[in-house]
Amino acid sequence: MLRPLVLGVLGVLALGFAACGADERPRSSVRLEAAADGSLRFERDALEARAGRAAIEMANPSDIPHAIGARGNGIDDVGETVGRDGTSSVEVELEPGVYELFCPVGGHEQAGMTAKLTVR
Repeated sequence: MLRPLVLGVLGVLALGFAACGADERPRSSVRLEAAADGSLRFERDALEARAGRAAIEMANPSDIPHAIGARGNGIDDVGETVGRDGTSSVEVELEPGVYELFCPVGGHEQAGMTAKLTVR
């Protein structure tokens, strides 16, 4: 008699935990690449995304270490620095507006390794 009650409670708890994690997953992805030729720039300088939780990923095909950073509208996050064939990423909650994507590795942003992200 107690067994069905325990199984029912465990089932409700499992559904509750699954629902909590569902909102934390990114709804969309924004992907860009560092320039393959080793220049301090991204392959694109403007991107668009939908509002909501997003994974921003930067692939690095060059021999120079890079990372991805995102700033604007209260966000200032930086991903891991990666070498050739690595991917740096950050997950952020995007509100409509304009954000700056940048490489935080020493001097790269100042050299022009930036891109504009417009969120609608």
